[in-house]
Amino acid sequence: MSLTNIAFVSKLSAFLMLFYGTTTVANVIWPAMYVGGAIMSTLPLAIISIVIEGLFLHRYLENISYKKALYISFIGNIFSTLTGIIAAPLALLMWHALFDSLLGGTFNIINKIVTVFFMYLASCLIELYAIRGIFGYTIRQLLVPIAIGNLVTYIFAIVYMFLYNLV
Repeated sequence: MSLTNIAFVSKLSAFLMLFYGTTTVANVIWPAMYVGGAIMSTLPLAIISIVIEGLFLHRYLENISYKKALYISFIGNIFSTLTGIIAAPLALLMWHALFDSLLGGTFNIINKIVTVFFMYLASCLIELYAIRGIFGYTIRQLLVPIAIGNLVTYIFAIVYMFLYNLV
């Protein structure tokens, strides 16, 4: 087989993996897909989380209207969602590639806990830095309301996963 043929087969294989890759990668990152799916399935709860986050932002940030607090919460959550769609599976893929064999497999309870914790922490950090960058508030001003709003969302997602036997 010539180098030209090998290059062609490599490119064709890479192209086909775009369509097959979801299944291949899914075998490694199922816990992240469960948590992400639970959050997306509970979109009304995410909206409630934005409202709760807005309430806490309104309370913790001085001289801010509730309408602006909701807007800030919405913007932070949009950034978190859009970034998380790509970053969470990639980061968790790295985690599972490194630690699955040490911890007894993908569906080990430690992996499930790490998955939820990592996604929660990443959501908070992305929202904190997005809101800080766009609106200029400090991390100290934002930490408590963002942490509580995200905690509510993740608690609902975990309850949802238990209720529908996804864990």
